[in-house]
Amino acid sequence: MRRFSLMRSLLGKKGFTLIEMLVAITVLVILLAILFSITNTVAKTVVNTSVKLDTFAAARTAFDLMSQKLSQATLNTYWDYDNPVQPQTYYRQSDLQFIVKANVQNNTGGATSGYGQEVYFTTPATYSASASIRSTDGLLNACGYFVSYGPETSFRPPTLAATPRYRYRLMQGLEPTENLAVYSNWPATPTGTQTWTSYWSGSWATFWANQAWINTINNLSTGLPNTNDTPVANNIIALIVWPHLSVVDDPPNSSGMDGGKLTNKLYAYDSQANALTLVSGVQPLTANQLPPTVQLTMIAISEASASRLNMTATAPTVIESALKGKFVVATYTQYQADLASVTTSLAANHIAFEILNTSVTMKESKWSDNSQ
Repeated sequence: MRRFSLMRSLLGKKGFTLIEMLVAITVLVILLAILFSITNTVAKTVVNTSVKLDTFAAARTAFDLMSQKLSQATLNTYWDYDNPVQPQTYYRQSDLQFIVKANVQNNTGGATSGYGQEVYFTTPATYSASASIRSTDGLLNACGYFVSYGPETSFRPPTLAATPRYRYRLMQGLEPTENLAVYSNWPATPTGTQTWTSYWSGSWATFWANQAWINTINNLSTGLPNTNDTPVANNIIALIVWPHLSVVDDPPNSSGMDGGKLTNKLYAYDSQANALTLVSGVQPLTANQLPPTVQLTMIAISEASASRLNMTATAPTVIESALKGKFVVATYTQYQADLASVTTSLAANHIAFEILNTSVTMKESKWSDNSQ
């Protein structure tokens, strides 16, 4: 009898109750909501990542190009007598020059590095405007990189609208090999009893100080491109060029400061500065030598941020203020502090940015701490 009642009870239950259905639907809705949220988050992440990659793709390409060309810089350093007639000692000499100096466009009296530094060097870029020699291997070219702010009037297609678009740009100067001016107006060599030391303060010092070999690729303070300057990437607001030794050869002190062997704690380098002047019988460490390492840092902002800033002939204050006074003192501690300050300022003003950084090994550098 009990078995019959249990069977009838089981057979009589033909479906779920309303409460059970509501609970099941509620659980299903919650699961669907969680799944939608996860899917939406993943989709947004993919889109944002893709946009970011596309936004800074040109900056990365330009950064790689610049790093590659800089790594091939050369000075063709050699040793020669101080005087070909009455030799007394050897000097480390070169017919070329390697220069790092403050960006001139936004640099007032050395008080601010503005957009960072400019770098100029000679490299076998094998570039010629003449078809007859274009395929020759190893052609030597004058090359340079710097950041400039200005219109694109000089290098845009003539069919575009007349209203100029102002942007920060990474510029590349590349002079055809047939126009390489490093040997122009070459000074005579000392004769008789005259030594390089006495001769250096005259013609040779003037020749290298004038830096005439970069006259068609150097940075013009007007923001307009020079004869052989072309933009390689838009929205690059700063380029920091720091020649230095390794931490093993030039260790930081207890305060984290760079030893300053190369640049005296400045973002500057001139391989020909006082190159033939002996101090206590030795040449300067930088004399006719490439630095073994150059640290490159590039700060790029997105096109969306650049458009929002509504750039005109007057550079945007928010960018100028963020960069003012930064990257002047070349020490490990100050470099990190300056970088942190710039990124904080950009983030506070909702400017999307990316920092590219690499340490370039100078392949042609044969660095030696020995003066002779």
